Amino acid sequence: MGNNGNNRSLVDTSQQVSTALPAAAASASSASLDLGFNRNRDENVEVEIAVDLTTILVDTKDIDLTLQMSSDNAVADAFVDVPEFADPVLKVTSAGTGNPETKLQIRLPRSTERYIRVSAAVETGGGDVTGSNFHLRLLF
Repeated sequence: MGNNGNNRSLVDTSQQVSTALPAAAASASSASLDLGFNRNRDENVEVEIAVDLTTILVDTKDIDLTLQMSSDNAVADAFVDVPEFADPVLKVTSAGTGNPETKLQIRLPRSTERYIRVSAAVETGGGDVTGSNFHLRLLF
């Protein structure tokens, strides 16, 4: 996928998380990234959401990724979807032989809460893709 006109490409190695994809008919959430205290920051913050190549994802089945946020990171289920983005923010669909590595680079809305994470859901009957990961990376 393209980068939506964004131009940042340096990954902050201290601000990236990787998580194993869930099994079919299940979901998993990444650890969170801390964007810092200033909720309505002046600087534009960009992130990359990525899914590794999978050869096991069943034909026509999807992996849906949703970007979520929290103000305090205190309770895992207190994360909510970032409302400015479609649900899912990234959809990966198999064309018969799994899917290639897929990346999406987006600029976060200034109203994004301090902590962000990605949630991934594999469609029922999607196969065992647990050997592949999804990633959330802060870009500079």
